[in-house]
Amino acid sequence: IMKKTLIILMVLACLPFEAFSSDLSIKSELNQYAPAVQRFYKERNLEPLWTGTGQKSPQIASMIKAIGEVANEGLPPTRYHQENISVLSKNIGTKENPALDLLLTDAFFKIALHYRHGALGPYEYKPSAYSQKESAIVAATLMNAFGKGDVAAALSEMLPKSQRYLSLKKAYADYKKRFENATWPKIAKGKKIGTGDVDARVPALRERLKGEGYLKKMGDGETFDADLAKALADFQRVNGLLDDGVLGDYTVAALNISPQYRIFEIAANLDRFRGFANDLRDSKYVLVNIPDFMARLYDDGKIAWESRIVDGKVDWKTPQLSAQIKYIVFSPKWHVPTKIAVEDNIPKIIEHPDFIKKNKMKVFEKVDGELKEVPSESVDWSKQTTANFNYLIVQDPGDDNALGRIKFIFPNKFDVYLHDTPSKKLFEAMTRNFSHGCMRVQKPVELAKYLLKDKPEWTDEKIEKEMDRSSELYVYISEPIPIHIFYITSWVDESGTLQFRRDMYNYDKNYKKVVNN
Repeated sequence: IMKKTLIILMVLACLPFEAFSSDLSIKSELNQYAPAVQRFYKERNLEPLWTGTGQKSPQIASMIKAIGEVANEGLPPTRYHQENISVLSKNIGTKENPALDLLLTDAFFKIALHYRHGALGPYEYKPSAYSQKESAIVAATLMNAFGKGDVAAALSEMLPKSQRYLSLKKAYADYKKRFENATWPKIAKGKKIGTGDVDARVPALRERLKGEGYLKKMGDGETFDADLAKALADFQRVNGLLDDGVLGDYTVAALNISPQYRIFEIAANLDRFRGFANDLRDSKYVLVNIPDFMARLYDDGKIAWESRIVDGKVDWKTPQLSAQIKYIVFSPKWHVPTKIAVEDNIPKIIEHPDFIKKNKMKVFEKVDGELKEVPSESVDWSKQTTANFNYLIVQDPGDDNALGRIKFIFPNKFDVYLHDTPSKKLFEAMTRNFSHGCMRVQKPVELAKYLLKDKPEWTDEKIEKEMDRSSELYVYISEPIPIHIFYITSWVDESGTLQFRRDMYNYDKNYKKVVNN
């Protein structure tokens, strides 16, 4: 027992592992999960759990089964010590091995965390880590499951039960079965082509669309026929592209994504859904999908409102967050953020001295903690930087106000919100990342009507009237409604169709780098 305890202590202290086996990379596998595992063993007075008898228990077999099952959730079993556990467990009947005990426990803790909260946090792309409270919950679950002899079932119970997750999980299994070993031809870039055009790329396009099941009947020759146009339009709809049946650059880029990368993308989004599964348990909430450029309000599982949105540019990303919409501002002023003022407005002010007046703006200087209005021409704009900017630019309410006539506030550390916009034409674009992080809404009036429907005095006429006032009006919502702003590039929609969207912020690629470490 003393030798066994000593070895466990060596492992927990991250001392050399040569005592176990020179060909096992155990030390490198115990990363940010070690503290939670340390607490577990310290509370057990460093006594082993799985290997105390020196025999292979049903619990070990159940844990090995659980490790294999993570592949169904889009997670690689290799992340959970699969190979080392397999090697060490073969000798368990003849030789005690505390290293195996430790790896089994660490695997349980890892899988539990990834099932409950995602391998990466839903809002930041870094590995999830254990809190002391979470560690205690999982430790208690492990001990209870161990007593019943079925740790695999206990881990399975930690997975999301929502239809969103289950549908995407099924799509993952189906897509992987169909296309894991598939090879699709690459489509060369070139001029736009559509129905009736003759182009050398047409045969490859036919093969590509047939490979994914969009084209049922193969034509021949290099003429772009009606069947091919229809198949291409179907593909475009699933990928959030303009479904005009015309082959252009965006469509070529989507067509050239390999089936293996698509499988990875679905797996990455399964992890995202695990990450924010707890956030989507309310009966009513607004869900904003950044890559889809859409906002939807769900009420008891049904879409009660939806709208196109414009969200953040690549260098002004819309952040992921969860908050609550608490109030509406009618005829809002726009307090221009410092970064936008310096990087966007000042160059225009220097070029056009009447910019401030023309856009119904005012300039305030910050003096002793108070704001004092100053003439725009009194400021040396050429010397202003984000570091020394001591002013506030405010745009008055009006038709040209950047926030439009209404905004929806959900307090958050990023100071982003939903708002109207005078730039209505931008909603016609296919890719709508034009903002500085906030989300412009195509149908703000309909959202206001829904949020205020329990206030009889807020008729349609009153809403329209208050949007046309000359000063701000704050109206609080009776029951704040949750809003979740997420980055989802693959999901199953309400019709049961697997959807894909362009990874415009490269979050999928970043996920791959982290999750494979």
